[in-house]
Amino acid sequence: MSSNATHAGPAGNRGGGAFGLRPRDRVLIAAAILVAAIVLAIVLLAGHGRSHRTVAASNNETHYGGYPSWLPHTKLPATNTPLQSTAAHRQLKAIEGNPIEAQLTGGGEAEITAIGPSIPNWVSSEAQAGTLTEGSPVPASFSVTVIARHGTVPIDASAFSIMTSGGELVHPAVTAPGMKAAPRTLRAGEHVTLTLHSKLVEGDGSVRWAPNGNHVVAGWLYQLEFD
Repeated sequence: MSSNATHAGPAGNRGGGAFGLRPRDRVLIAAAILVAAIVLAIVLLAGHGRSHRTVAASNNETHYGGYPSWLPHTKLPATNTPLQSTAAHRQLKAIEGNPIEAQLTGGGEAEITAIGPSIPNWVSSEAQAGTLTEGSPVPASFSVTVIARHGTVPIDASAFSIMTSGGELVHPAVTAPGMKAAPRTLRAGEHVTLTLHSKLVEGDGSVRWAPNGNHVVAGWLYQLEFD
């Protein structure tokens, strides 16, 4: 009897080591499971946060730079869009570079554009150095392109003038390319770029075109600054 009991005891102990867990092992496994659960929760939360930020960033990019709905919507004419000028509705305050399509009383039609003024580099240098007397006139020039669209378009030099902010009317010298004299007229399909030369003081003014005498049909505002 005693020998059988002694043999059964060890066999029972080996069975417990194979299929059962000691208390210390159960604690270690539970701790590992808890750590894994915490890591998984952190990964899921981080992924959700990135997804939320991605959607928000996508929405922001879609609307970034958009025009606020509460601001009034205005449409400004592009400088390359010709303005229409007639005897009844003259365009006298165009901005530099804005073409004007003028209907002339004689039946002609022209597109004309003025750019400028430009001044020599020494003017800015002397103005910054303080050696240029205030109110002194300096050489200035404008570039004016005339395109005849229909009929005959008079472009005599006397048709161009400059009105200063002080009310002075200046008649510039007008030359064609190569410093040649400006042609008196253009026919449909012809064009020319003229240069208007004058001496002007610092300030505002306007370049004007009166192809049929004193009746100005086109004008461009300018601002001349020395520095």
